[in-house]
Amino acid sequence: MEVNVAFAHKVRALKHLAHWPYRQISAPTGVALSTGYRIAHTPVTPPYKNMRGWYSILRTPHQERLICLATASSQNRQKPYLEIARMAGLTACDRTLHRTMSSASYYRQVARKKLFLSNKTRLVCIPPPDSSLFKYLRLRNSTA
Repeated sequence: MEVNVAFAHKVRALKHLAHWPYRQISAPTGVALSTGYRIAHTPVTPPYKNMRGWYSILRTPHQERLICLATASSQNRQKPYLEIARMAGLTACDRTLHRTMSSASYYRQVARKKLFLSNKTRLVCIPPPDSSLFKYLRLRNSTA
């Protein structure tokens, strides 16, 4: 007997939702006890296998979610990439996360707030109009 997805879903529903024993499932469906057991206990989606070879690739929605979560607060910017991925509900190796973050130009840096220059310090920083530096800057800006 060929087992398709709809039939397997029906057997799983009878076992896990209706709590029927395997003998009761095998009578109306016409499957053997071992087949009913195998169908009821196989996962709906295939299990995750640790792949060897190429590292997994994070798609664009996952990358955007990682960057958004990493930049959400200054505490998140200081967390390691694996912890941010766990917070997002993703599993990936550290190399993949590092490559993803660096391709988005994210390097875990927290911008420091610079104080505004006061008028006194601003006047000290600006060269006087008769200085050679001021003439050099004016000449350079006029040619560019």
